[in-house]
Amino acid sequence: MARRLLARHQAQSGLGTQWTFGFDLSTARAGVCRYRETRIDLSVSYCLRATRADIENTLLHEIAHAIVGAEHGHDAVWQRKAREIGSTAERCHDLTHTVARWVGECGCRRRWFRQRLSRRLRHGAICKACGRTIAWRWNTGEEPAG
Repeated sequence: MARRLLARHQAQSGLGTQWTFGFDLSTARAGVCRYRETRIDLSVSYCLRATRADIENTLLHEIAHAIVGAEHGHDAVWQRKAREIGSTAERCHDLTHTVARWVGECGCRRRWFRQRLSRRLRHGAICKACGRTIAWRWNTGEEPAG
């Protein structure tokens, strides 16, 4: 599906022929447009849980980024192009495709979610809101990735 969509938009929408597609191991997002590498990646964990329609919409979302360029982010130019090529032009999906391994909480009840936890974070992260140390705990699986 991804290669077919790339080929179609390379021919019809001004997307350069150098663009490629791949998968990555991200657990924090569905897809990414890597401008420097001229590559669009989708998260494996997202694809394993998403519907075919959601995956296609995510691909079109990233293709729209590739066509209009990095300077447009999710602005009106990007939104127009995304809709023009068949995307919903929504900025975020609503599928929880991963569970955070670590949950941090401080005295003011602010929370952080992480997949990996460095020593620096585990033993000394401070909440900028209240100034207290963030206490990290292993997530038992009930809480999503934030």
